[in-house]
Amino acid sequence: MAFFCFLIWVVLTIIACKCAKNRGRSAGKWLVFCLFLSPVIALVAIFCLKDLEKEAKEEEQRAMQNQISSRSFVHSMNNLVVLLQQGMINEREFSDKKLNLMRDLFYIIGSSESPDEFLVALIPFLKNEIITQDEMDMSFWASTRKEKRRFCQSL
Repeated sequence: MAFFCFLIWVVLTIIACKCAKNRGRSAGKWLVFCLFLSPVIALVAIFCLKDLEKEAKEEEQRAMQNQISSRSFVHSMNNLVVLLQQGMINEREFSDKKLNLMRDLFYIIGSSESPDEFLVALIPFLKNEIITQDEMDMSFWASTRKEKRRFCQSL
């Protein structure tokens, strides 16, 4: 009977360690936890904690989406410049579409923890005088969460 209990303890410990590893936790630390307390308590604790592996994947996807959004912003802005240069849109239409693109990019990227991607995407357009310094300054101040609503309303 004691051997059977020991076998169950070992199997549950192995399961707890594998579950911990799959959730982005240290299997070695959870092995120690299982040996000193109980693998059943460890399993309950593991499933009560956040899944670090899942969070890391979600963060990576958000970063990839921000990168794609920045690239699509640059592509769209370049298309607008070409349309303006070809005379297919006037200065007013260009300005309206440009501000709409900035607002859309800000909604996508500005919701992340760091607005760096948003501001970096604007720099080449500032250098080429497509975006004015005032628009860049307005974008910078809006990159703080506190000013997000006011920025989007000003556009």
